[in-house]
Amino acid sequence: MCRAEQFAWKRGDAFCLPGGEPVEHLAAQDAILLQVTNEPELAYLRAAPGDAAIEPTLFPGEIAEQHLHNVHGRNSEQRAAGKSVVFLTAMMASRRVTTPTLLSALNTLEPGGDQRPHRHSSVALTLSIQGEGVYSMVDGERIDWAPDTLFVTPPGAVHSHHNRGDKMMLSYVVQDTGLHSQLRTTNFAWTE
Repeated sequence: MCRAEQFAWKRGDAFCLPGGEPVEHLAAQDAILLQVTNEPELAYLRAAPGDAAIEPTLFPGEIAEQHLHNVHGRNSEQRAAGKSVVFLTAMMASRRVTTPTLLSALNTLEPGGDQRPHRHSSVALTLSIQGEGVYSMVDGERIDWAPDTLFVTPPGAVHSHHNRGDKMMLSYVVQDTGLHSQLRTTNFAWTE
């Protein structure tokens, strides 16, 4: 519950809540709850957490799955950095980010697929949801994925993901893309 608004969430759902207000979470079974905030930035700006006017937003997992199915149905070759579904709040939809400073998304990679090596100015927090047989290369170092593990890709690091498993790679990713857009420091480049 947040701002007297209450919604039921389940496995696969994501949600965005405004900061600076009491929030209550209840789960009937084990759950992973990844919380990402921009409190250091707000403190630097001397802004109150609730000033951004972000409304509580639920992103149902089954709708995200349908969007991923549609994305994978368009073409078979992975030419972009990833096939993903980006979670957009109403306030930030025109900017294609989740909050004024953060972007969150579900990323995928087909079995046998290789993501092209690239770098970007944003830091990436990646939570492995389905990563059996998946590894990442980050600045020349191989990182094997483990279930329910969060890893950080530093800004500017050359990285790629590789799926040698027999299931679709699935990860939840949060980046400070919105912040770099506002600062005009957004940078993305293929490195091969």
